[in-house]
Amino acid sequence: MAVNIHNSKDFSFDNLYQTEKEVILFCSKYNNRPLKATVHDLMRDVEQFSTSSILKSEIPLHVQCRWLTAIANQPCLVRVFSGELNPNGEHIVTQVTIICKNLMTTIEGSLTADIESNGLCEIVACSSLCYIANYWVSIIPQKSTPFVLLALKTFLNILEKARTDVTPFLNQVAADSLTQILHVPILWLGILSDKERLEIVARLLNILQHFFRKESRDNITMIKLLQAINMDSLLRTLLGIPDLIRTLLGLLLELLPPVATTDDAPFLEVRWLSLCILWRFLHMMGITPDVNTKLTSMIDHGCSDPDQVQFLHQLVSAKYKDYLNLGRFKIENEGKSAT
Repeated sequence: MAVNIHNSKDFSFDNLYQTEKEVILFCSKYNNRPLKATVHDLMRDVEQFSTSSILKSEIPLHVQCRWLTAIANQPCLVRVFSGELNPNGEHIVTQVTIICKNLMTTIEGSLTADIESNGLCEIVACSSLCYIANYWVSIIPQKSTPFVLLALKTFLNILEKARTDVTPFLNQVAADSLTQILHVPILWLGILSDKERLEIVARLLNILQHFFRKESRDNITMIKLLQAINMDSLLRTLLGIPDLIRTLLGLLLELLPPVATTDDAPFLEVRWLSLCILWRFLHMMGITPDVNTKLTSMIDHGCSDPDQVQFLHQLVSAKYKDYLNLGRFKIENEGKSAT
């Protein structure tokens, strides 16, 4: 069951203020509770609250999403999951992994096709899983592999099995959580194995293709996924797989059609991130100062006119051929030596 939008013209400010009060009351109630509250207590309360308050409020979807974010990011709720754990404890990795596993089970159990879901429980659990994994990887980075992998796979699973009857805000939270974890500096080369990196980039590209399709297009989720890809270390992994880098380059170029004055305004963040990733690829392959100047000017103008788009297509095509001629091994090693 999707989050009820109702007719946005029918909502009243009384409903808005009342819902705001209920959200604050819900969070403050948990803030005043002792930390002995369990994950099950929290999820039961969240489910009851979403059914009795959020779904019945005749307010627009984007406002409902703000309430969901406010609840999901409450430190008092996050403490329910991981409060008072000792980072020097003998079983700290097991404890954090179990917490993450419980959150994963909550998310995936709620998203099975035969269970009605409004998304709130999953959003709270997804946001908390991201927070906990991010926090503990900074505390015990060398021991973090089990729970980091679990978190990454959970976010990828949500995006791969996106349900149309659940609020798209869940996909946006999952994509943002995935990006936050992937951008942890030590993660890509210091924690993940070669096999794990290859699996992640392959799944990430498939997910990006899904949200690119017209019938499932979601620009906010697309932005978060492009942000995940927009880093040198991940792009270098992609350079080791010609089929995947070809797919990515083709997709990015499709996201950059010429813009006419009669067109609807393009989603600028999507265009900008697409250009940033192409910029990274072209610089990894090497370009002359003249081409760099032209490329900079083109990016400054959003690559909007037909001549700029044609130039970009030709440049990317030529550099992709150079990449194939150079071979994967050389590209990968040049990339590693540059880090």
